[in-house]
Amino acid sequence: MEKTVTKKNEELREITSAVLVPGVCDWHEETYTEEEVLKAERNFSKYCKKANLQHEHQLDESMAEFTESYILPNDMIHEGRVIKKGTWLATMKVKSDALWDAVKEGTFKGFSIGCKVKVEQIVAKARGNYEGDLDMKATKRLSDFNFKDDFCHVALVTEGANGSDILVMKAKEQEHKQTPKEPKTKGSHESVN
Repeated sequence: MEKTVTKKNEELREITSAVLVPGVCDWHEETYTEEEVLKAERNFSKYCKKANLQHEHQLDESMAEFTESYILPNDMIHEGRVIKKGTWLATMKVKSDALWDAVKEGTFKGFSIGCKVKVEQIVAKARGNYEGDLDMKATKRLSDFNFKDDFCHVALVTEGANGSDILVMKAKEQEHKQTPKEPKTKGSHESVN
C-alpha cells in the first residue's frame, strides 16, 4: 500500500470581483447596458490593465497587477448569490505584503473604474421598469468607456460603486491529500454504465 501524499501550495494572493454589472443601478445612480460593459472590458484589456488603489495611487506591477479580465457568459450562482450574465469580472494578484494584509483584513472590498465615459441623463420609471432589471432609480446611463489615458485604471477600493464585494480570495489553497487506490485483485473488474 502506498503512503498518503500531502501537498501544500504557497499563498496565491489573488482576488476576483465584479468591475461592472450590467442593467443594475450603482450607488452613483448610474447604469450601463451589457453591450457597454463588454466594450468597457475590451477597451480596458487592450489599452490599460492598470491597477490603482482608492483612485489615488497608481500601482506598479511590483505591488499588484490584473491577471484576468473577462465577461461572464451566463448567469452564475456563487455562494448563494446570482452573478448576472454580462458582468465584467477581474482578478488581481496582490504582490505587496502590506496591501495583501489589508485585503485579508477586509479593508479593501472590491473594484471601481476610473476612466473617461459618456454620461446620458435618464429618467428611470418605477423600480424594475427600466432597461430590464434596475435595483433602484437610475438617473444616468454610462457608455463609451475609454481607458486610453495615462491615469485610467481599475482601482481596488474600500467599497465598489456596484456594491459587489470580493467574490473569491485565493489566500492559500486547501491542503490536498491524495489517498491511494486499493490495488485491483485478480478477477476484479469495473463496470461501465
